[in-house]
Amino acid sequence: MKQNFCVLQTPNGLKLGNRIMKLKRALNTTPSGPTAQFLIYQRYSWRKSANAATNCPTLAGLMAVTGSPLACWYGTCSGWPAITTDIYCTDYDAVIDYSSGERYDTVTLTLGTSRSVGFYNFAWLALAFNYGQGYWSVMNLLYAYVRPDGKINTSPVTTTLPVIYKTVSVQHVHVVQMADADAGDVLVCRWATGGISAGNPATVSAASSNPVQYIDECGSAGVCQTPNQAIPGAVLFGSNCTIVFTLAASETGQYFAVALQIEDFYSSSATTPMSSVPIQFLFYAVAAPGSCSVRPVIIGLRPNR
Repeated sequence: MKQNFCVLQTPNGLKLGNRIMKLKRALNTTPSGPTAQFLIYQRYSWRKSANAATNCPTLAGLMAVTGSPLACWYGTCSGWPAITTDIYCTDYDAVIDYSSGERYDTVTLTLGTSRSVGFYNFAWLALAFNYGQGYWSVMNLLYAYVRPDGKINTSPVTTTLPVIYKTVSVQHVHVVQMADADAGDVLVCRWATGGISAGNPATVSAASSNPVQYIDECGSAGVCQTPNQAIPGAVLFGSNCTIVFTLAASETGQYFAVALQIEDFYSSSATTPMSSVPIQFLFYAVAAPGSCSVRPVIIGLRPNR
């Protein structure tokens, strides 16, 4: 899985930021035998000041935050290993107050199987629209299938900052980057679906637009755009993963969760994705800056000169 970002508060007061998980790729995309080895990638961001576990004082230090595993919730779960979500610090920001880290793991999967794996907990940080008990869920659909072209699929990649500042009372056009190593694949971005207020993420989500996922992908209604409006009035253009929205002036100082799934299809006529990668992050509403009478200027040598 790849990175995604959400801000939440776990029972011990830790606040989670950005989260991405993905089945990165098969170590050998040419199938040989009934199984193949796959590389799993996880990236999370936590509130740096929460406690010593998230302070990230040194790069490459281990952040053992929740103790919750990357578990299998639906599908072929037999043989899924107990993968930790402890991450190694890669970067941090003392001003925005987050620590980020990542990890890689290798798993052996039987070809022709699929499963939904993810990280599940509760007690989100207060959001602009936070319903119920703040349950959250980040799920990745892992297909260990051989593609029609005879290769083992590589899932899409994406990334983001944990918190993105957005000025109120201005229409924003925000693009989430997505790419795929398999040339010719069709990438589509959609809202994660769910909206449970408590319970098990393996509960089938009747609102899911993905008939093969069958699992809650975002948890609390304050996180899910579908069926609730985590970002009021936001419109998502799936073909290029572009979100168009406006935050009201009354929402200054509020966090808004963004929960997306990026999926790859073999062709434009295909109806079933070959993988589904979650990415979750936050918009933070800020007041418009004051007027400025001095225009910006470029000083020093330009890098392309």
